[in-house]
Amino acid sequence: MGSKLLGTNRRDIVKFTNSKARQRIFNVRKSFGKGLFVQDSLTPFRSQPSFETRALKRDHKLTSTWVAGGNIYGLMVLNGHERKVQIKDLDAIDAIRKGVEPSYPPPALP
Repeated sequence: MGSKLLGTNRRDIVKFTNSKARQRIFNVRKSFGKGLFVQDSLTPFRSQPSFETRALKRDHKLTSTWVAGGNIYGLMVLNGHERKVQIKDLDAIDAIRKGVEPSYPPPALP
């Protein structure tokens, strides 16, 4: 792991042997206290939308954000009700910034 550099955080990458072990850690991560951040390792394609989604939460466009199984989700208030939305791309983030629920075309038929 190496020595800690001033002003930086150390990252530990953990690979779980099964999904139950991973889920147990994610369920108890709040009990770890402050200063420890547990997250899924995302591909570069998913990291940027995840970062932008957290920015939407800071701007109060979303009430909550999370990543589950590599998919990015957020809670958006529409007409006074919270609605879960999936963020698949940067177009969805632009829609949320405008106060509109993201929409996706139906999958093409084979």
